[in-house]
Amino acid sequence: MSWQFATRLIRASTVPLSPIDRPRYDQLLGPADTALTLRRADWTIQRLSELGARPPQGSRLVRARAIVANMSAKPIPTRRGALKARLFAEAHRTLLEFWAAARSFNPELPLPKAHRRKLSLAYGGKDDPEDDDDRSVVARNTQFELWVAAWLTAGRKPIRPREPDLEMAYRFQWRGLAAKRIRSRRQIGKRRREAAEQVKKASGSGFVQFHWTTARRPVQSGPAHRFV
Repeated sequence: MSWQFATRLIRASTVPLSPIDRPRYDQLLGPADTALTLRRADWTIQRLSELGARPPQGSRLVRARAIVANMSAKPIPTRRGALKARLFAEAHRTLLEFWAAARSFNPELPLPKAHRRKLSLAYGGKDDPEDDDDRSVVARNTQFELWVAAWLTAGRKPIRPREPDLEMAYRFQWRGLAAKRIRSRRQIGKRRREAAEQVKKASGSGFVQFHWTTARRPVQSGPAHRFV
């Protein structure tokens, strides 16, 4: 996430937005209202606990809630607080994406073992998105997979956990879907080829969903790509 974007997010959470700006922030990260974000975080933790996937106290999800609560209580020096701005923006994203995932789970059915395993992985990692240790990378990759699944569920697309990451129904056939996070421009070609090969091997054809915003030099985001 870029420094400029993190700065704009902090300002959006502490000052009123114009009618022109608010829809854009709402679409990207949900309503730019930290009180609402914290209420959603509490609901998310409660819902996941009810489903048998309680986030540990030291999990990234619980820490993200604490970061948003602590940093929203006092102004953040955006000109000299690059790390704080990045942590605040990333914590907000973490809470929103876990909230979307929790909403997508059927509360009337036991949470599948595959979902509990993915949540366990996603709870790990460090708070700073710039950290490249293996656990943090796996945690954020898994979080993105859960968010993609929630996004498809919200659109009433039938999905199931299969290789490479998911399968979704498309024109009465199951098609593979690979969810890939891009951390730098150098990775774009490599990750795209990897994803295409994974989809081809798993189901012959399908889709790739890219996550661009963690790139150190952000790339304009776009729709999912289909390989047939």
